[in-house]
Amino acid sequence: MNKNHTKACLLISSLTLISSINAFAQSSLLVPIDVSLGLSERQDSLNWSIAGSNVNILSELEWSQLHIRQIQANATVHLPQHLNLAIDIQRGSIYSGKNTDSDYNGNNRTLPFSRATGKGGGKVNDWSIGLGKEFIVAQTIHITPSIGWSQHQQNLTMTQGLQIIPDEAPYYGAFSGLNNSYNTQWQGMWLGITGQIALARQLTLSTNIRYHKTDYTAAANWNLRNEFMHPLSFEHYAKGLGRDAAVTISYLASARTTLQFLMQYQKWQTSIGQDNTYFLTGTTLTYVLNHVNWRSQSYGLSLLYKF
Repeated sequence: MNKNHTKACLLISSLTLISSINAFAQSSLLVPIDVSLGLSERQDSLNWSIAGSNVNILSELEWSQLHIRQIQANATVHLPQHLNLAIDIQRGSIYSGKNTDSDYNGNNRTLPFSRATGKGGGKVNDWSIGLGKEFIVAQTIHITPSIGWSQHQQNLTMTQGLQIIPDEAPYYGAFSGLNNSYNTQWQGMWLGITGQIALARQLTLSTNIRYHKTDYTAAANWNLRNEFMHPLSFEHYAKGLGRDAAVTISYLASARTTLQFLMQYQKWQTSIGQDNTYFLTGTTLTYVLNHVNWRSQSYGLSLLYKF
């Protein structure tokens, strides 16, 4: 599926979602509902490593400078008693990125015996649902504590391999056939608080902070490793924490439409976890999964409509 086809599918899915929400709101709800649709530019990085029996970092993988274009949709239902039910959906495609795969014979990343680089690609999917209660602190200041559930996925790929270590023939240089995949999932409960202040008659500044407690799982296929099982070569399991902060500047264009500029930063990390590697012989080896680290930053524009 090419990029244009992917973007078209994402756009059609989001418009279908908004149309369904609108129809439901008009036919079933007697409460206000806000719906927004937007585009954003995002950059991610993710890395993890496993320990060996005699070395604290045996193998380390890093995806960096992952540039992502994504579409985002939001629906907020304003319920009685100043309660707000919000659903957020984001879908994105990675159009450029880097990957590095390193192996070591010594502790603390010493005595490297293998290193390969490649092109990082794939897709990302995020959704969240939350319920909050709005408190009016002053005429121009509102605060909304909230609780919710979110799921975040990165379907990462590694292609166009280039062997850097060893740096002599016949190992050094580009190699063909690389098509590794590493599919992650972060999911769990979150607590958050949103502050909103009116800067002028048509201009509003909002800040949102969330704290996540998450379960992390990942499944990989290392397609060139003949000793591994395929399509499931190994799996990862860990517990983790996440923090994200967002700033939104809103401009009231009309009584029903608002133009929004959004900036967001996320930082996630797991505790020590488990790596289960599956071999073609039928055996399974368990390794220590060191911390998994994921960082993301994005900015974008969206148009909000009040029904």
